[in-house]
Amino acid sequence: MSQPTTTGNSYQFSIGHIYAAPKSGLLAVDPTPQEFGVIQGASVDFKQEVKTLFGNRKSAVDAAHGMMKITGKVDFANINTTLFNNLLFAGTSSAGTHQYTSDEATTLASTTYQVTNHATYIADYGVFYATSAGLQGTPLVAVPSAPTTGQYSVAVSTGTYTFAAGDNGNNILVNYSWTDSGVGTTLQYTNQLMGPAPRVEVVLVIDYSQSFILPGNALRLPACIFSDLSFPLKNDDYVKMSMSFEAFQDPNGILFEWYQVAS
Repeated sequence: MSQPTTTGNSYQFSIGHIYAAPKSGLLAVDPTPQEFGVIQGASVDFKQEVKTLFGNRKSAVDAAHGMMKITGKVDFANINTTLFNNLLFAGTSSAGTHQYTSDEATTLASTTYQVTNHATYIADYGVFYATSAGLQGTPLVAVPSAPTTGQYSVAVSTGTYTFAAGDNGNNILVNYSWTDSGVGTTLQYTNQLMGPAPRVEVVLVIDYSQSFILPGNALRLPACIFSDLSFPLKNDDYVKMSMSFEAFQDPNGILFEWYQVAS
């Protein structure tokens, strides 16, 4: 079969679209093809090992290709736990989420305080003095029962905090978690056996073409395994995540297909 003839060159600009479609292996329930959202950058690296044969002289007398590795990385900003589950975890996803209330403020008028979201209260995450003289930012100490001044106890079943009479009139901030069944999803992952993993098709599509008429290039990797998810948090910037993958042959022995439209 002869090699096709191309006309002209193809220049590419920007990122385009990156799609991922779970195909086989350890799959999440209802595996669904998805697009990475708000892409920041992406790369695919082809690394071909070269083996060389040396004798008693400085330069090699022969060289040959050894193993080849194809790896990729996608940087993106859209947080999507369904995407993470489909591509990497294959865990359990369910409706509803845990909410974390920070600094719920109140002035103690008695020895008890029931938090706003007490009906689905889960856990305590600390109580602090707010604006009390000389105590601002100081944490109160959690005790099982019968708190004295500067201490508190919690009845988890009712979301009720109990304080000492000596803290009446003080302004406090309460941190806690609670179940919100009306919004969001929860992704739960348990310790799994090594080996099985989602096998995913990855397609990188670059829409730009200098002709402004024809679409650009596309690189299709029919069988990939995702290896990591990075979730960095910064004080003064958006969260920008990254996921990395490695390609291998599909059942037909295909490693990749690269589509080019020349202008």
